Formats: sequence, structure tokens, C-alpha cells
Amino acid sequence: MLYDWRAMPPLPRVNFRIQNTSRSNAGRAGMFAWMLAAWLALAGCAVPATPTAALPATLESQPTPDLTPPAAAPPTATAVPDCRAQLGTVESLSYPSPILQKDVPVRVFVPPCHGLLDETYPALYLLHGYPYNETEWATLGLDLTVAGAVLSGEWPAFLVVMPRVPDPLYRSTDGGRGSYEEEMVEGLVSFIDLAYRTDPRPERRAIAGISRGGVWSLEIGLNNPDVFQSVGAVSPALSVNSARPEYDPTVIVRRGELLPARLYLLAGEDDWAREATQDLHQVLTGLGIAHEYAVYPGGHDDASWAPALKPMIAYLIADWPR
Repeated sequence: MLYDWRAMPPLPRVNFRIQNTSRSNAGRAGMFAWMLAAWLALAGCAVPATPTAALPATLESQPTPDLTPPAAAPPTATAVPDCRAQLGTVESLSYPSPILQKDVPVRVFVPPCHGLLDETYPALYLLHGYPYNETEWATLGLDLTVAGAVLSGEWPAFLVVMPRVPDPLYRSTDGGRGSYEEEMVEGLVSFIDLAYRTDPRPERRAIAGISRGGVWSLEIGLNNPDVFQSVGAVSPALSVNSARPEYDPTVIVRRGELLPARLYLLAGEDDWAREATQDLHQVLTGLGIAHEYAVYPGGHDDASWAPALKPMIAYLIADWPR
């Protein structure tokens, strides 16, 4: 520990004085007489003066010792592992719901080096299907897919936010105030931006979802291009969506308003959600709105969705810096 001597308190002043003894004046007079007699006796003996001997040459030439402490040896370099060579982590936490007034669970994939380097990160928000929850993405192998692609350098480092979409907001609202749209935009996104080192620009945020979560990703993304500039929907349940017109994705794209820069739709060959997804694709094509539409083998199930996720994510994050 190092001390700053300037900050130390001054030493206390100590007054030294010779203490008087109990010796009497008579005693001191006797002692003085004895010393005088001895001096006179020595003065009568003429002792020749002895010249002062010179200091040996070896000592006269002895240099003044150097009291400077030796310089400390430089510390041995310690190998610091490169954080980019490590896998990211998945954190399970909760955020305070501004509408439900309770904590809502959320899983977050945190890329390696987060918090260790002076960098900010884009964020991908993923909404699960019904009746699943935020753990559906782990079942689909998404955690390992993202971690492996980031570690290999195939994808840039980014956060993946996987919230639980709580009822009754999940199934009983369609958008606007008091809906899951408000819950996400004003609650979850704000929380993530405060809790993690995110890049808050809309071109550095993406949203995607499966089935009912796919409908929500379309409604939220299309109505909030100032929050999300990349939107994806996996087998969106548009055929059973009974939203009011202002929150219906097919109606939103016809309004002629600003839309996100990247849109991605996909459905399975044997998927009951394919027809309505294809209809939205045709509307976008007729309006000249750039987007991507893909059909994957299989139906409306986890086994079919798992291999289809990586191409969609690669499209959504294609403009993110490496």
C-alpha cells in the first residue's frame, strides 16, 4: 500500500530538557575539587603532543555509498486470453413489465467480450410461438447456432433477446396502447438498452418470431421502423389473426408509410400458415417493397423450424458491422 506523506498529520512537538537530580550542592562542590586536583597533576607531567594520524588512503578515496534503492524488476508478462476466442453466455433474468406490473422472464445471449471491450452491440429480439415460452429457442438449438457463428467469425457479435410473451397480452391484444407492442417497445427494449451495452440505433435492432410470435414481430416491426429496421416472421399465424386494420400486417404495408429496410417471410411446404404468408409476400411484391420469401421443407413444427432459422437470421443481420 502506498501512502501520501503530504496527507499525513504532523508529528507532535517534543520538548526535551535536562531533569534536575537529587545531588546536593555540597556533593557537586566536592566533585569539582577532585576534578581540579586531577587536572593540575596531569598538567605537571609534560606529555609530548602526538600528531594526528592521517586517514588511510583506502578510506579517503572510498566513494559515498549510493543509497538509491535498486529499480524494481519489470513485471513478468502474463498471458491474457483473447475474449473473442471464447463462447458467449446465456443469462436468465427478468424485467419489470410496465403494463402487467410484474417481472417477466427473459433469456439473453451475451456475446464474448461484452463488458470487456469498449464496444456496443446490435440486438436481435425473438418471440416464441404459442403455447411455448422463452426456452423454445434453446430447444431449437438457437443458442449454439448463434454462439458457433459468432465464435467462428461468420457472424458479428450481437445480443439475442428471448423474452417470454406473457398472457393476456400475447393472445388477447393486437397492438397499440395496453398491448404487447407497448410492452416490448417501452418496457423490454428500454430495459435491455439500460442493462447491456447495446447500439440503440434502429438499423442495429432486429425482431423475428414464430407462429403467433411471428404475427407480433410483423405488427411491432412494421409499425415501429424507428425501433426495428429488420423484421422476420417464421410461419406467422396470419390466417387466424383477427387484428384491427391498423394493426393488421397486410393493411400496414399498404399504407405507403416508411417500413423497415429488411423483411423476411418463410413458411413450410406443408405448413397450415403457408397460404396466408404467401399472400403477404404477393402483396409486398405487388407494391414493390423489397423483402425475402422462403419456403422450407416440413410443416408447422420445431423439427421444420430449426434448420430454417439460420438463413433468416443471416439475412436480418447482413448489414451489421463486424
